[in-house]
Amino acid sequence: MIGGNSLRNSCLSAQTRFLLMASAALSGGVVLPAHAQSGVDSESGAQAEIIVTARRKNEDILKTPITLSAITAEALAAKGTATIQDIAQSVPGMNVQNAATAGARADRSITSIQLRGFVPTTSAAQTASLFIDGAPVSTATALQALTNPERVEVIKGPQSALFGRQTFAGAINVVTKAPSNRLTGSASMSLGTRANYDVQGEISAPLVEDILSFRASGRVLGKNGSYRNAGAPGDSSLGDQMTYTGSLAVQFTPTPNLTIKAFGLATELNDGPAASGLITAQTIPGVTIGQSNCTVNGRAWFCGVAPGISNRTPSSNVAVTDTLRNFLALRTGDRLRNGTVARLLPPEDSVNGYGLVNHFRHYHVNADWNIGESGFALHSLTSWNTEKKAEMADLDNTYNVTLGVGGAIPEGAYYNFPFLIQNIGRDFSQELRTTFENGGPLHASFGGSYLLARQWNDAGSPYTGSFTANGSTQSRTYGVFGSLGYDFSEAFSLSFDGRYQIDKLYAFAAPTGFRDSINNVTLPFGSTIAYGQYKNFLPRVIGQFNWDRRNMIYASYSKGVNPGTFNTNIVSTPEPQVRARAAALGFQVVVNPEKITNYELGAKGRIFGGKVRYEVAAFLAIWSDQIQSQLETITKQAIVGDTGPATVGSLLQVSAAGNTGRTRIWGLEGNYGINLVRGLDLDLAGAYIKTYILTGTNTTVSNFYFGIPNSNFRGKENPYVSKWSGSASLAYQTPIKDNLDGFGRVDFTYKSGGWADIGNTVRAPNTNQMNVRLGVKNKTFIVEGWMTNVFNNRAYYNISSQPLINYVTPAGTGAYGALVAQLRDLRTAGVRVGVNF
Repeated sequence: MIGGNSLRNSCLSAQTRFLLMASAALSGGVVLPAHAQSGVDSESGAQAEIIVTARRKNEDILKTPITLSAITAEALAAKGTATIQDIAQSVPGMNVQNAATAGARADRSITSIQLRGFVPTTSAAQTASLFIDGAPVSTATALQALTNPERVEVIKGPQSALFGRQTFAGAINVVTKAPSNRLTGSASMSLGTRANYDVQGEISAPLVEDILSFRASGRVLGKNGSYRNAGAPGDSSLGDQMTYTGSLAVQFTPTPNLTIKAFGLATELNDGPAASGLITAQTIPGVTIGQSNCTVNGRAWFCGVAPGISNRTPSSNVAVTDTLRNFLALRTGDRLRNGTVARLLPPEDSVNGYGLVNHFRHYHVNADWNIGESGFALHSLTSWNTEKKAEMADLDNTYNVTLGVGGAIPEGAYYNFPFLIQNIGRDFSQELRTTFENGGPLHASFGGSYLLARQWNDAGSPYTGSFTANGSTQSRTYGVFGSLGYDFSEAFSLSFDGRYQIDKLYAFAAPTGFRDSINNVTLPFGSTIAYGQYKNFLPRVIGQFNWDRRNMIYASYSKGVNPGTFNTNIVSTPEPQVRARAAALGFQVVVNPEKITNYELGAKGRIFGGKVRYEVAAFLAIWSDQIQSQLETITKQAIVGDTGPATVGSLLQVSAAGNTGRTRIWGLEGNYGINLVRGLDLDLAGAYIKTYILTGTNTTVSNFYFGIPNSNFRGKENPYVSKWSGSASLAYQTPIKDNLDGFGRVDFTYKSGGWADIGNTVRAPNTNQMNVRLGVKNKTFIVEGWMTNVFNNRAYYNISSQPLINYVTPAGTGAYGALVAQLRDLRTAGVRVGVNF
């Protein structure tokens, strides 16, 4: 068994800049915008109170000394928000990347949630986690659609002390609505161009008055992609998506002091072939157009802002040929030309062609017991999650049915790289907590938590002639946490939060077993082949000063940890040449945890008689032991004694992660909500995020830019980060007749483009988007017209560098040769009608 647990950098100039920046923000010298989450009541012009649970208790958002955005149900509906990606567009400092790092896919099979420039570089090392009513959801791809929640809280900064695992940069908590004690319901339908549709409904009612009630909701939404499959016959589109989601909540209140709520959520995704924008540095005759504008280390590449996609992309082979159909019908135990098949999902639960399927289930039970008038309360939160997903992608991202190459799949004799990836994720968590709140100056909580998560994955291709399941990984996380706060006066309070956490990580042998070359033994399926244990204490200290009853400032210090990971693909791959190359590059089986130290200053409150709400914050963070993902593609050589199943000449991917980074990140964030006049509200939000790499290595990038394997990228910026981001929303509502209001709103968002890789030579273009809505409504119904991306902005969300997989230079695919862009939806318009009771 391979086991293991395996500079402090003080920069006066950075701290000086941080203090100057914070002073400017807190004095109002920096006009940083905020989004339409202010809760302005257009009837009264007053600021409505928004209650949040960012500190695991109910608090007014403007009295919570943490940087967060709370998007209410009303704001979600007003903006037409349907997905986490939609939320990211209107929350500055937040990006959602549906693309592989240095990979060939840009679709919903991969989701990386990025807050404050903390970019996760592997799916296992997510820096921000999702929660439903405080219950953790271990996989970022699970929550792809929203079903009319009470609100969504985007909490920024390390939240490890109270939320636990993988809240390194923050947490996103979806708070569901409680069932009502009277019959209520709603339904709406939205239809738009390119076959866009969104149908949702909800009903809530008591089953036993004041004791037992339920709330059921459902939503179906879909669209045709915005892009035609370039070069393919007919008028087929890429990027088609369908989502089905439903939820059920049941609340039991046997006594006024005891409430038990059970919640279940089911989501199904069924997407067509993805629209990945391939931008190649060189021309592939008859397939792509080379768009290079510079040379790097003797190779054609890109410098500055990346070009737009050409008229030959996106494109993809999408035909389900007999070869592909037979491959997708394989079951565990069947024979393929390079070995026995071992797959996770049976054909009926997987894809039947190019595209994606995802089956997600979430359940949790929350019990709250207030113990008389003592001020003490007991809380229990139990949750389960299961996600099963599969995707068949054309990894070369080109439509080609004419140009052949040695090693092409047998049918058609043309170059194609269909690749199937399947994944299963399951987790269980339990938290027990006691709190003390009696209206006095002392506030306290104490508890413990446990999380068990396990991941399985497999991959295969008719091109390589193999279909194998990798070994699974498992994590067990134990935590003891507490919070103690004291109000020394009406003006000043201090709180201490902390968590002692033990993470135990495991990697297990694949179905084909594991060959331990050191001890010269073969470990059978399910054997533990790697293990790591990490113990950490994660504190947070917050000081809060209220200079009057409406305004306050706060300062905090916190630490966080992100669990390590395993390079299980190295451990479980049957290809000796992949293992040998990984060893030569210095990759290890066990990757240590990431760490963060964070300092923050902020201010919140209301001014001008409550007509202006503001929230500003400045932060400085040091990210150490940063996990960085690296990828290299090699061509299999003829070597005596190589028993790997892939054929000679096949492309093999060497991908792994390591603790090769240390980064300083600082920034400014702010929200403003302004009631201009009765019925007219302006919301502004903005963020400036500056990342500075103190230490950073990436084998693939180093080889490409400098021809050497380990260059230090000190002074560069983290890739994929929007340095500048902002949003503005203007909403107007006025009576037009008795019991009928007219309304309109304009929402504008901006994000600067992030670098494609750590080398910082090429970045994505800046993106901006304007959405408009206009309609009439009353308390019972709404009719509105809407348009998104009004100016049809084609700038893509982000780009990543990758090897060029093609028939021209199959032996040279290890070097970067292309960019893959995550494309956005083009202009879409439609009408929505809704009714509620």
